[in-house]
Amino acid sequence: MWIAHHAIADGFSIAVLLDELRAGYRRELPALPLQFADFAEWQRERLTESRLTQLVDFWRKHLAGAPPATLPTDHPRPGVPSFRGAALPFDLGPQLTAGIGEVCQRVGVTPFVVLLTALHIVLTRYNGEHDAVLGVAVAGRERSEVEPLIGPFAGTIPVRIDASADPTLADLLAVVSSSVLDGLSHQEIPFGHLVRSLGKARDASRNPLYDVLFSMDALDTTGETQVAPGLTVQPSGLPNGTARLDLQLTVEQRAGSLGGRLDYSTDLYENRTRKVSSTHSRPCSPRSSADPERPLSTVSLLDAAGRARTLDEWHQPTGVTSKFLDVFTEMVLSEPDRAAVTRTAGP
Repeated sequence: MWIAHHAIADGFSIAVLLDELRAGYRRELPALPLQFADFAEWQRERLTESRLTQLVDFWRKHLAGAPPATLPTDHPRPGVPSFRGAALPFDLGPQLTAGIGEVCQRVGVTPFVVLLTALHIVLTRYNGEHDAVLGVAVAGRERSEVEPLIGPFAGTIPVRIDASADPTLADLLAVVSSSVLDGLSHQEIPFGHLVRSLGKARDASRNPLYDVLFSMDALDTTGETQVAPGLTVQPSGLPNGTARLDLQLTVEQRAGSLGGRLDYSTDLYENRTRKVSSTHSRPCSPRSSADPERPLSTVSLLDAAGRARTLDEWHQPTGVTSKFLDVFTEMVLSEPDRAAVTRTAGP
């Protein structure tokens, strides 16, 4: 069993470890070109005062005026979070995964961009904030030399998504793709330095830049991996009952489909998170992927069962169903001698 804190290794390191195990059993483990300490030294040398100023200017302009994307809570936000949480697993299945692939081919974007956009669309339906900021987890391995290293390279960046002009799905995907690429090219700024430079007031109850985080594993590390004849290894995430943020959607690439989990703060949420977990990929449904030029306002988050329930079951009239004139006529026929209208004395 191998258990590692994020201060030692990130998610990408799991795939590196499996590669090293395979190479080690074959006695073909190559020498590493550098160590994490070398990367840290390179990063310090690169982050000059001039470079930090450029990075801060970019992020100040990128984030100006945009609130964090949120989901309305079931409970009041405590002054100090307990960081207690729970997780909801999900599996998109082969059909929806194929639909996401079709959108990628039609528009020319990655599944990462499609699913991040879908999450933003779902949140806007709940909170009404079409222009908002989400957090995005990044690998932090900008240099190819660090790809074979085990270490804490991963980080997060804030990404602003603006869908306020009711764009088409294709147009919004292009905007999100551009926003993500811009963020990646400015990701090296330390998070704490960015927060201080933006002058964000510290609030102990929440993250200073975003409340919802999206992450997607670039490699399939969910299945069994053979590292030697007769020896297989299977990575397995162990929920620890915590939540760093309000919500965190993690997507994993699996054999034939996409899946993952939605982590949420139990200080804030109960059943709402189940709705988000079940609808976060609806904008990528086959119906939507067939026509990505449709405006977002016409994209429904209801599946067939939900649409039927909303239009039929919940739309049934209650109480008196007759029209007023029909009721009046019935009363006249039943009591023809009864006064219909009376008026008291006065002007």
